[in-house]
Amino acid sequence: MPKLQPLVTNRIQARALCRNQQRTNFGSMPCARRRMADDFVLWLHRGHLKKAVRIVKGERATRALERSQPMGEAMPREVERIMLKARMHLDMLVRGTVPPGDEETHDYLCHVVGISQIRVCDIGVANRTHGGIQLANELMATLNAAAQGLARARQRYEKMGCWGLDDPAIEPLREALDIYETVLGASSAMQMEQAQTARLAKLQAQMGVAA
Repeated sequence: MPKLQPLVTNRIQARALCRNQQRTNFGSMPCARRRMADDFVLWLHRGHLKKAVRIVKGERATRALERSQPMGEAMPREVERIMLKARMHLDMLVRGTVPPGDEETHDYLCHVVGISQIRVCDIGVANRTHGGIQLANELMATLNAAAQGLARARQRYEKMGCWGLDDPAIEPLREALDIYETVLGASSAMQMEQAQTARLAKLQAQMGVAA
């Protein structure tokens, strides 16, 4: 396969990096689960336990399949909800409307950037034969700038007691959310959980806390 060429915008680069993560859409999972649940109850009351066991196993297989699919296909509404929350937090930080003493906004954006860094590295390595490392490096430059902007925001908060961003941090953070949205849609729920576990382990190591 030909190498991916360097692209212009971070969002397009992220989509190119994640392209090989996409899988086939297996249809409407929630409706299928409801039908299986109804079938299960019906057969259970009739005493057909073997049939009921098969349906339960099928339900488990469906959940496992859903967790292994890209979230953009398996749970698009969840992706929308997560991104709405992330953009709301960024808007509050940009406008300086985060209440004093409220650290959730800063911590949530740190989570977004940290998870993006881990997944971009993972996807870049997985696609290293198709230019993935080069694209990952370009995306990491943006994510690192976003992380540094959040660190400066934390330092100012500790000195002045109010939240806000300096001008150099705003654009990298907006681009970081675009990267996160692309990575989130192309990653499975299982992959995102693994990235969260890796980030938590990194934070614990930095603080000297045993896992």
